[in-house]
Amino acid sequence: MAEDCTQSAPSNSVQAFNLLFAIENALREFIIESLSRFAGPKWYKTRLPGDVLKKYREGQQYERATPWIELVPHHPIYYVDFSDLRKIIEQNNNWADVFKDLFVHKGITSDALFGIEPIRNKVAHNRIIGDLDLKHVAAAYDKMRTLMGPSQFEQFLSRSNQYVPIFTELSRLEHEMKTAFESTAKLRPLSEFPQWDRCANSWWFDEEYLGKQVKQIEAYYDELRIYSDLPRGWGKGLEIERWVQRAEFSEITTSAHEAICDLLKQVSRMAK
Repeated sequence: MAEDCTQSAPSNSVQAFNLLFAIENALREFIIESLSRFAGPKWYKTRLPGDVLKKYREGQQYERATPWIELVPHHPIYYVDFSDLRKIIEQNNNWADVFKDLFVHKGITSDALFGIEPIRNKVAHNRIIGDLDLKHVAAAYDKMRTLMGPSQFEQFLSRSNQYVPIFTELSRLEHEMKTAFESTAKLRPLSEFPQWDRCANSWWFDEEYLGKQVKQIEAYYDELRIYSDLPRGWGKGLEIERWVQRAEFSEITTSAHEAICDLLKQVSRMAK
């Protein structure tokens, strides 16, 4: 049945959809990478225009309030409209700090995106796409592909077809936390926390996005860093033991364990 429906769709509509999908999603990933390099992984909290940030928050809240759908983790930029992507690029600070050096001429990018917005709306509402519409979209595709660089464009597009398995990432973090706890209990040295570094430097490890507090986990890893830096050697074992046995460390460890368990429950609806 689904095959029959696909075959019955007008050829121009299918081609236009595929081109627009590529333009839009490659552009989303391009914006994510460019602004992340300049302002860090959580740039969306400070670099989205106010109305666009509001739109993301409302879209995410609506999705999570719908209990019968599977939650597939998406970067906040996937909750905003196509026209908002142009606004993000054109916003004065974003353009001056990031996109001016990448696109050079604001008008070229803006015109290419603005020109296909009405056609994208036609595709979204299943209206007939004419031959001239299709040519406009194809021209915009070629232009954006050239501006980003053909190989980068393909990489961005490929990236848009993937998602972060947040439940899996947090499960690995929980395992690392347990392993670290066992090591501190036995006074073993610690040096690296790769899963924590991975999570802490990810766009999604944020209280607003996850819907649960993460500060207890942050505090736990701050303590682990201190533990890692404690002097070791002859006569230092008793000092390390006393440090580990502090009531404060025990409280921080317990709070962190409760926090990671709460997080795993919170994200259990997300695609694995």
